Amino acid sequence: MLPAALLPILEALSGDPAVHTGRALKTEGLMVGGKLFAFVMDEHLVLKLPVAEVDALMAATGAHRLSRGGSPMKEWVCLPPASQDLWLAKAAEAKAFVQSLR
Repeated sequence: MLPAALLPILEALSGDPAVHTGRALKTEGLMVGGKLFAFVMDEHLVLKLPVAEVDALMAATGAHRLSRGGSPMKEWVCLPPASQDLWLAKAAEAKAFVQSLR
């Protein structure tokens, strides 16, 4: 089941028929072209973004890189709940970034 925090993002991005929900990295999230770009973990919005954008968000918002039992993942950032005003815009950027990786 998709976390409630993702529903407004899914609704906002629903104009793109390539956006759908799915399961990857052991979690339910938002996908584009079969690739995960956004999910919620521990009340943080987790997004796949370019390394430079991840670094900028870490400096500006107190975000941190996703780590799943190993080294932090360079292109995955965990945005804290305090930065919810950025979530939709950054999720749209994550969608565009993941679409560009095809």
